[in-house]
Amino acid sequence: MKGKKKKYNCLIYWLSIFSCHLLFILISLTPSYTQNTLEDELSALEKSLDELDTAGLLFLLDSLVKINDRMAKTSHLALKVGYNSQVLNAGRDFDLDQFGLSYGVAFHHYSGIYADLTGYSNSQNEPNYYLNLATIGYIGELGKNWSYLASYDHYFYRKQTSDIAPPIYTDGLNISLYSSNRRFESGLHYSMVFGDTLTAHRITWSVHYNLDIQKAWFFDKITLTPVFGMTFGNGTSFLLPYSRENLRRFRAGRIAYEEVNTFGLLNYTLSIPVSFHLKNFNLMTAYQYNIPSELPGQNETLDNSGFISLNASYFLSF
Repeated sequence: MKGKKKKYNCLIYWLSIFSCHLLFILISLTPSYTQNTLEDELSALEKSLDELDTAGLLFLLDSLVKINDRMAKTSHLALKVGYNSQVLNAGRDFDLDQFGLSYGVAFHHYSGIYADLTGYSNSQNEPNYYLNLATIGYIGELGKNWSYLASYDHYFYRKQTSDIAPPIYTDGLNISLYSSNRRFESGLHYSMVFGDTLTAHRITWSVHYNLDIQKAWFFDKITLTPVFGMTFGNGTSFLLPYSRENLRRFRAGRIAYEEVNTFGLLNYTLSIPVSFHLKNFNLMTAYQYNIPSELPGQNETLDNSGFISLNASYFLSF
């Protein structure tokens, strides 16, 4: 029983790392646009879902379970806050100088069911506090070394004062499959976010290594977790064919374009999270480096980028 609890806690921790990166890279991800896109659509992509930070639900679940893993049938409630130094979109920073904040509450039932409500702020949004994300899901086990997670998300947007197009994504579905073999672990994650007109699909594979330091300084435990991941997904490009007729339409305000939806490699990710555990308090700091990749048919200049995140949670068991 003790070994099973240990593996379950390990599952929660690493799902916390990768699924939260998934929330950031995948759920906040929007279809990619070429230089000739419609301005209001691009504005909507950048403004409405700019960031869902790495202080996501599953990092919190790690906190919730580990605080009292010696007790059976124990549920947990937690408060959380997070900070991201830069907002990215599939590893693309759009040359925007902006940071993100998050704050929320989560509940994890001992049966595996969990729920989360988190608010998000963006330094470039008006108002800054622009989004609430509600999540409900389930974590289960498949044999000795395999586990899975399934969840549903819904986005509640605050009305924007700036003149931009309405949000294009309102809901999300997530499925994760996870395996562990001693210190090496791997995860495969699928996410679909959708709205009235557009749907985005993301698949992320990740591998990581666990290094635990017990009773370090005044902490109960410090965990170092190097992570490498690859994200695949679809993107939509709006191309303007070069012709005199299209130039006339463009000048008249009737833009003619060809919509091309392609699937391919979006991003390589290297992340180094460090978690500090002290009684009912958990703190995770991480540096993530992104190497974006062009989709077939796209013509974009993509620069490598990195950001720092800081996430804290305090939890109660009952």
